Amino acid sequence: MKKNVFLLCLCGWLMTTILVAQQKPGAKPKKDPCDDEAAAAKMSQQEMNQCAFKDFEKADAELNAVYKKLMSLIDDEAHKGKIKTAQLAWIKFRDAHCEAEAFPNEGGSIYPLVEYGCKAGLTRKRVKELKELVDEFGNR
Repeated sequence: MKKNVFLLCLCGWLMTTILVAQQKPGAKPKKDPCDDEAAAAKMSQQEMNQCAFKDFEKADAELNAVYKKLMSLIDDEAHKGKIKTAQLAWIKFRDAHCEAEAFPNEGGSIYPLVEYGCKAGLTRKRVKELKELVDEFGNR
C-alpha cells in the first residue's frame, strides 16, 4: 500500500515536472498551488497528498544538508559515529511515529497527507535541533 502511494505521488510529481518543462520560453511560470492558500482550498485529495509529499521532500533535503554540515564540523570519528547512530535512530522513530499517527486512516485517501505532514513537521523540528548543534560546533 505504501509503495503504491509513494509511486502515485512520484508519478504526479514527474507529470508536474514535465508540464513545467514544456512551458514556452519567456512564459510567466505558474505559481505553485502548494504555496497558494486559495488554490489549496480547491485541491483534490490527490493534489493535497502530492503537496504534502513535496513539503516533506523539502524538509528532508534541508535535514540532509544540515546533517552534512554538522558532520563536517566534527573531527572526532567516535563522536561522528555517535551522531550517525542517533540520526539513524531518529529517522526510525520519525517513520514509526508517523505511521502510527496515520494508521487510523490506513486505506483511506487522506493517509499520505497525514503521514507526510507528520514527517515534514518532525523533520523541521529535527533540522532546528541539528542547526543548534551546528552553531555550537561552529563556535568552537
